[in-house]
Amino acid sequence: MKKLLCVLLTVCIALSCAAPVFAAQKTCDCGNLPIVLVSGMGVLPFSLNPGTPKETVVFPPQPDIKGIVLRATGGLFRTIVSFSMQPLADAVAEIALELLGPMACDADGNSLYNVAPALIEGAMSEKDASLYEDAGEAEFAIIRSAVQAVGADHVYYYNFDWRLDPLTNADDLDAYIRRVQQETGHGKVRLAACSMGGVQTMAYLQKYGHDSVDTIWFLSAAFCGLLFVTNVFSGELQFNQEAFFGWLQTLEVGSDKTDALFDRAMDWCAHTKLLRPLFRLLNRLTDALNAVVVDDVIRHTLSTMPGMWTFVRDDRYEEDKRVMLPHNASETFVRRIDAYHYDVFNHREEILNAAASDGVQIVVFSHYNNGCVPITSSALAHGDNLIETTCSSGGATVADYGTTLGADYVQRAHKEHNHLSADGVIDASTCMFPDSTWFIKNMAHVGCRKNSAYAEMLRWMFSQQTQPTVFSDARYPQFLQTDGKTQMTLAPVQ
Repeated sequence: MKKLLCVLLTVCIALSCAAPVFAAQKTCDCGNLPIVLVSGMGVLPFSLNPGTPKETVVFPPQPDIKGIVLRATGGLFRTIVSFSMQPLADAVAEIALELLGPMACDADGNSLYNVAPALIEGAMSEKDASLYEDAGEAEFAIIRSAVQAVGADHVYYYNFDWRLDPLTNADDLDAYIRRVQQETGHGKVRLAACSMGGVQTMAYLQKYGHDSVDTIWFLSAAFCGLLFVTNVFSGELQFNQEAFFGWLQTLEVGSDKTDALFDRAMDWCAHTKLLRPLFRLLNRLTDALNAVVVDDVIRHTLSTMPGMWTFVRDDRYEEDKRVMLPHNASETFVRRIDAYHYDVFNHREEILNAAASDGVQIVVFSHYNNGCVPITSSALAHGDNLIETTCSSGGATVADYGTTLGADYVQRAHKEHNHLSADGVIDASTCMFPDSTWFIKNMAHVGCRKNSAYAEMLRWMFSQQTQPTVFSDARYPQFLQTDGKTQMTLAPVQ
């Protein structure tokens, strides 16, 4: 009898302890699943010694412009006097290390210093609305479109330490998603993966599956790597005149009139023969720059971060490891970067197809007709200023910048629908999801602007209850173009 009473008492105590948990559970039948925007890198600041009187923002870097100019000028003067690129390369390396050094990781891929990002917790309904209402562009302008679509109490923002191992970060994202489910009363969430958020989303799917996910929007996402990071990690620096000034053309320098004048000037610089000797000289001098940048900067900063290795594509991955990692590299570090590359990156199509087969809606937004980072051979690829279009689209066949696929080009796959852009630049049939991949011409990386036509398109997308396709709405065919500055219009590519 005593044993029976003890058992009953234990059960009662356990149930009384669990009662608050059961009470906290709620259900919601509003018809709008919560949206979690999975952030990219560099949106919110990182601080050294956060929460202490010595807290200092270290990323984005807070440069001493005057000091940098003086040191760079000194290095340039010594280069001219000595007829050697080494002094300028050394000056550049010193400046870069000073700016990026605090973000470095240790031998195992953990933060070397007491550095952490600012985090945003809770639904947007718990935040000052100015956070997204006053945002002029990028991720918080996307948040604004999401709030308009489903309400502030159903929109969340997840950011993370993008330097670290994404498979470790996946544990935190899983906990975050479970918290959103409990707070909103919905069994599933929808993920808007921006830029490097594509990497983190893929790591989550590989580790935790897709049972809690209803929809994934990849928005300028790096879920298929980056060509320019792949090339930089192999020790390649290369300067191309057309790519360099094409990349500068995307900058905004003032009023519409000033921007137009700047665009024309950059276009002239991109094609004039007068500057070709300068770029030939730069490329002859890159040996010194390559050695210094690789040995003294990248190897001690970017390549110490497991997160940065997620951008390296398969055809160069082992080569990049040989270049960047010391012969006695930490087994823990190698195991971490290999786990993402071989278990996630190399199985990305399998992971996403499995999710799609189980009813997960997958949408991809990719941008083109902007130059990419102009320091490697991949700079002539179409992109959005940062990620190459072939990568952000999940495998589209894309002509080189300034060219087309050719008048005789024939679509490679999925010939039941036309997936060729009218300007002859893109064959979307080779994408992972050709029927649900959109391309926006002249759009910059994560380039959503407040009150723009693109923001309205995202609001429409966030409101969809079933899988949207490029045939769902005549306003939004597969290939659209905008002016790239105001984004007030979206029209079919001609």
